Amino acid sequence: MLRRALIAEFIGSLLLACVVIGSGILAERLAAGNAAVALLGNTLATVAALGVLIVLFNPISGAQFNPVVSLVLALRGEQGWRVAAAYVPAQVIAMIAGAWLAHAMFGLPLMQSATQARGTPGEALGEFVATFWLLLTILGTLATRPVAVVLTVPAAIAAGYWFTSSTSFANPAITIARSLSDTFAGVRPADVANFIAAQLAGAAVAVGDVGAGGVQVVGGNQRVLHHVLDLLDAGRLAVKAVDQHLADLSGQQLRLVRPEFARGGPGALDGRADLARVERGTFAAALEDLAGQGGGGGGRSHGGPLNTTFSVHHSQQTP
Repeated sequence: MLRRALIAEFIGSLLLACVVIGSGILAERLAAGNAAVALLGNTLATVAALGVLIVLFNPISGAQFNPVVSLVLALRGEQGWRVAAAYVPAQVIAMIAGAWLAHAMFGLPLMQSATQARGTPGEALGEFVATFWLLLTILGTLATRPVAVVLTVPAAIAAGYWFTSSTSFANPAITIARSLSDTFAGVRPADVANFIAAQLAGAAVAVGDVGAGGVQVVGGNQRVLHHVLDLLDAGRLAVKAVDQHLADLSGQQLRLVRPEFARGGPGALDGRADLARVERGTFAAALEDLAGQGGGGGGRSHGGPLNTTFSVHHSQQTP
């Protein structure tokens, strides 16, 4: 089982590195000196390939393709250290091979050393942010909606390419591979240590494992999600409270009716929406339920943003 997973991780890592470096080579050639166009081409190819590779290899190896991801999952107890120890060298070797494959395709020398300097403190900080951002995305998605990882991870990488000063390597294996490619995607070997240190620090903060009193950022992220759900529940309770208040207004009863029932149809409403439908569906569905039950006297109809037309009127309530 581990052997099959290792093969999948190796192939996926090799292809990912080949796409990152190969698309950078072609994008730079076609962009005629326009770095923004070259970066855009590099970004599109990378995120498209990453989405495909996740779909292909996630069921086999977890589609990690990244030593910090493998180490973080082991730290969190979501995979064994034996698996992580096997994955990390496979990822590094595969990505170096992917760089060589890209060179071969474009007729470049296989063995290269990058000359593109990325050694400023701001670029190291960019790698910290990029790795933190990536790990937060991965762990948050796995905790809330695992099937969405095929969308959220490529999206995070695409954003990272453009909002971080380092263009988001966020991966020690690809950093090493890119140091061996004197192309658009390259990074000078002298800057690799700083990049990897920043990546490890960003991953450590994301997993909440910085020393004994580590900041539980991932746990905090889950708490934020729970707070959002709590706010939604509070909003639902507020709707109930307002609705009850409307129902209790002396001498007034709010009715929502379809225009075709505006004159004499049966089934006047008591002002309470079908909150169960709101919880499991959409507000539009709930309003449709309201309208479907409605009836009453005349009133002026008007359209709303939900494309559902209602008439609103008040009638004197008989004590």
